[in-house]
Amino acid sequence: MSFLIYVAENGTPFHIQNGKSNLDNIKETSAYNILVWASEKKDFDETLMQYYESLT
Repeated sequence: MSFLIYVAENGTPFHIQNGKSNLDNIKETSAYNILVWASEKKDFDETLMQYYESLT
């Protein structure tokens, strides 16, 4: 459940300027696309964290 809340609050790739809320756009997006976005976001966050750790 917390994953769905996170996607609803932070799913900026699903925010489309069509007059609908972010949640409505997510509902219309396939689960596969949401999972791909979440996987890429996790990879990005991990890479960014490794970079910052290498600076210290």
